Amino acid sequence: MENLLVDHFHTILSEPSSDRSGAIQRITRNIPQLVSRDQNLALMRATTLKEVEEVSKGMAKNKPLGLDAFMVELFQEAWPFLGKDILDVVEESHGSQKVDPALNYTFITIIGKIY
Repeated sequence: MENLLVDHFHTILSEPSSDRSGAIQRITRNIPQLVSRDQNLALMRATTLKEVEEVSKGMAKNKPLGLDAFMVELFQEAWPFLGKDILDVVEESHGSQKVDPALNYTFITIIGKIY
């Protein structure tokens, strides 16, 4: 019975290997390109310590980065000690294409304040 069920679901949940490039091109041709090639290359390049420092220094004072977070001034004043570590976190997120869930709230908060 088990083999029968496994075979049944394997059959209905699988499909033959096929080239979908034509279908993908037809679909993506109708989606407007919002980021140019040059913008994409700029987004993909490595982040510099100076860029991260400029963002840190440009944040509004007396603002915590989340409900339970440190004030921006801590990062600004401790930059000589924390800067390299903060850059490492940014680069790790960029390289792995994953953001630590604890940082996600912080990003949403920062983006909300910018726009």
